[in-house]
Amino acid sequence: MPAPRPSARPGARTAFVLLGLAALLLGPRLLEGSRPEAGRRRTPVVEAVDVAAPAVVSVHADALSVGRVWRRGAGSGVILHPDGYVVTNSHVIQGAHRISVELFRAGGTYPAQVVLSEPRLDLAVLKVDRPGGFRHAALAHSASALLGETAIAIGNPKGLGDTITVGVVSALDREARLSNGVVLRNLIQTDAPINTGNSGGALLNLDGEVLGVIVSLLPHSTGIAFAIPADDVRLVLQQALARTGSPSVAPRAPAPSPAPPPAPSPVPAPPPAAGAPDAGAPRPGSALPPPRVGGPGGASAPGALRPLGLEAADRGGAVVIASVTAPSPASRAGVRAGDVVLQVDGQVIERAADLAAALAGGGRSGPRRILVARQGSMRELLLLP
Repeated sequence: MPAPRPSARPGARTAFVLLGLAALLLGPRLLEGSRPEAGRRRTPVVEAVDVAAPAVVSVHADALSVGRVWRRGAGSGVILHPDGYVVTNSHVIQGAHRISVELFRAGGTYPAQVVLSEPRLDLAVLKVDRPGGFRHAALAHSASALLGETAIAIGNPKGLGDTITVGVVSALDREARLSNGVVLRNLIQTDAPINTGNSGGALLNLDGEVLGVIVSLLPHSTGIAFAIPADDVRLVLQQALARTGSPSVAPRAPAPSPAPPPAPSPVPAPPPAAGAPDAGAPRPGSALPPPRVGGPGGASAPGALRPLGLEAADRGGAVVIASVTAPSPASRAGVRAGDVVLQVDGQVIERAADLAAALAGGGRSGPRRILVARQGSMRELLLLP
């Protein structure tokens, strides 16, 4: 008869029980430690979406069809101002009798009013009111777009809402003709997947800035879609804000250029006579000296400006808008009499003849960006011939 096996000591049994409990409690954590860190999943794409996605919305455009039946269309939009200004495509709201904006992240649907619609750029600005304000996205500068950089599209494809796709900036300065015959220029091309309903949505860079507003995809193609560049969007938004008197949101400053070499110190001018006004002193709050527009003279700009509704003159070393007729391309762009023209498409304007030559542009028919000084501040206007 075999001898009985000795039983385990009480202390050993306790140790086994404690080890078992430790395995049950720590096992999941030990397994988690063997997986990739959660932080690695927060890629630059995820960070950019966190920044800008709350500003992307769905735009519902309802129109009456035959028999007074409401027909609903849906597109996308992006909030670009904390007071509730939404930019979308003009074709999204074309013919609509009532428009509403649905917030993806914050929730809720709100009625919207059209502030400005510019079919020649296929852009429109809507105004939505809601207590508490809005999360808004920042506009990039068009010159900052890089070929091959990551491009993130956010919108409302096929009515699904809040959909994110990723591609790259495939090309710049593209031209495309819309189905209504409008030709758009300076477009950003991307291969981020785009579908019906993405129109008016945001194309982002990895900083969460809006590179452009998605406008269309090339029919019968794969991976070819277009966005209206941020600079054109900014100018249309600024014109809408000027109409309503809302303060503009300053865009992010471009990268500073190398500083020019210091100029030689000027010879001090004699002090003005007692009581005489200092005509060359800057106005309060302005870095620009006021133009000397008084007194006779100033040769009128050539008649090439008249078809645009403009008269300009050289006065005191500045190019001043003498008059604006309405309706005209100049009046629609927001140009006013007394504006001092500083640049056209980045070209410095020193004489009225320079302005006429720049706006003639060798037959160019696209939008022109005009930088003017008005009441101590600078404004950038978009002129469509």
